[in-house]
Amino acid sequence: MNGENRYILQRGLFISLGALLIVIALFRSCVPPTASTSLPQQPPGYKLARCDPKNTRTFDYSNDNPLQISIPLREGGYCDHYILPIVWNFYFIQKTQDRGDYATVWCSGKTLPEPIRSDAYAYLNNSNTASQPGDLFGCHLPGQSTDDFFVQGRGKLLLTRTSTKTVPTR
Repeated sequence: MNGENRYILQRGLFISLGALLIVIALFRSCVPPTASTSLPQQPPGYKLARCDPKNTRTFDYSNDNPLQISIPLREGGYCDHYILPIVWNFYFIQKTQDRGDYATVWCSGKTLPEPIRSDAYAYLNNSNTASQPGDLFGCHLPGQSTDDFFVQGRGKLLLTRTSTKTVPTR
């Protein structure tokens, strides 16, 4: 085999190898991620369960009108039950941003909780800094006069009233 034929053979093998690597790279970029990489990891203290009623603490603000409600988050189950003020119309929500902080909400009347979130704004229906009227966390279900939910997490949520609504008297 002379030098010219050897060069043509090497050049053909090099081009074929390059084309093969491009095809492999394109194929790998089109494969969907596996379930283990697409699902968020659950924090160590998280438990997908509501607590026994005798261990559940209820904080009923339905007939109050505070400027703020501070919600300390606990792990180990959805043990803290919050009922927000009936007169609250718009809300602003903040969550502590320490490493490992997270919050998750289980709306009363729903079969499953909302996903675990480290960003407090992810719970607002329209991703703005104020929720839709009377629908914080999407927990304002038909037939309810206010938001009603259970919480679990690490850190603290702070709900601040930004406007109120007129509630008819009975």
